[in-house]
Amino acid sequence: MVYMGRIKTAEALLAAGIPSTVILDSAVAYVMEKVDFVLVGSEAVVESGGLINAVGSNQIAIIAKAANKPFYALAESYKFHRLFPLSQYDLPNQNTRVFSFPRPKSASPPQIQPQWSVSSPGSGSRPPDETTSSDVVPTTITQEQISQNNPDVDYTRPDLISLVFSDVGSLTPEGVSQYLVGMFAE
Repeated sequence: MVYMGRIKTAEALLAAGIPSTVILDSAVAYVMEKVDFVLVGSEAVVESGGLINAVGSNQIAIIAKAANKPFYALAESYKFHRLFPLSQYDLPNQNTRVFSFPRPKSASPPQIQPQWSVSSPGSGSRPPDETTSSDVVPTTITQEQISQNNPDVDYTRPDLISLVFSDVGSLTPEGVSQYLVGMFAE
């Protein structure tokens, strides 16, 4: 499930005596004023010092920045990569359906029926080409369709990140860039 990593992290922090809680992504803005800082894991830290992580991390970072709360990332140094994305759309993506907008499978788009109409006396039926809401084939949306049409990860810009905690030390986003340049220059 989507919250397993978050739950394990919160459990580990609580076991270490660090107060923490897991909240829904949709509740981030609501609780941001009550938190001291934000701590996220990472899939990768890129050369710019930006972060690639589970989708939603970017919006959490934006809200933290607006609330003047520090946003920290945890990343082992093997997750440092020489990618240099400038936006969400620069990330490699294996899912070609992300943000696709398929047409509904109904034969024709639903038509809006007027609430009232003026008709001549004796005409009690509607024209044959009109449709009503009962004529439209209902569509359903499954969890699988939602997963197929949305990204798994997003990119958080370095200006939204306060520090990256790593096995090589606590680094600013600029420090990550300097570390990578030094590592690959040798």
